[in-house]
Amino acid sequence: MAVSFQSVPVAAWGNALSPSGSAAFAPTAASDQLLCVGLNGSGTGLNAIFSGTGTFTSLTSINDINNGNSVTAYVNAACSGASQTVTNTGATGQFMWSWVLEYIGATTVTAVANLSHTPGAGAGAILGTSQSVPSGQILVALCMDTSGGTTAISSPGGTNRGSGSLGAGTSIPYCWTEYAGAGAAIQPSFTSSSGAAHSFVIIQFLLTPPATSFPPVPESLSLKSQVNALLVN
Repeated sequence: MAVSFQSVPVAAWGNALSPSGSAAFAPTAASDQLLCVGLNGSGTGLNAIFSGTGTFTSLTSINDINNGNSVTAYVNAACSGASQTVTNTGATGQFMWSWVLEYIGATTVTAVANLSHTPGAGAGAILGTSQSVPSGQILVALCMDTSGGTTAISSPGGTNRGSGSLGAGTSIPYCWTEYAGAGAAIQPSFTSSSGAAHSFVIIQFLLTPPATSFPPVPESLSLKSQVNALLVN
């Protein structure tokens, strides 16, 4: 089975006071992968813990020391197919922003994080981490403007999987972009006209499908049997 995108972001909620930061939704299918990113806007080194139906595993985290934010990535590697609620929790009274994206077909999901501070406003100036992405694998990157605002973020490459500005009052602009692996290195890049003055966090998920296996070659077709047949004849 190939790795593929299942839906528009199944859940996204912003500027919610913990522990009430949650959203209810129904995944497309059981055993899909839920990619989760949480931002705690109340300081660095703080929790943004995802929970709900099934097991949510923390993959990576990063602090935006310039704006006092903590960002964490989680995955639910095999979600339930039933309607459910996902919660992003910090300490009581902390402001939380959350994103969840759904994929199918991955047996392994890893993540890395990068902070890009005032990278510039040019096209593709906001850079993520360069990663080798073999054919059949998918790289999914979320770029968020952790300085806040409403300036749109776009990506000059890849396939857009959702973008906008999340939250009332203090909004966090964001952009999800998907890249198909072709056996070479991929470095996600994004563009914002606020790039010269703002900070950006890029979370990247690498999704790997099951290894392809082939049935054993029958003895009658093996090279050894063919050589023996030639010797006999």
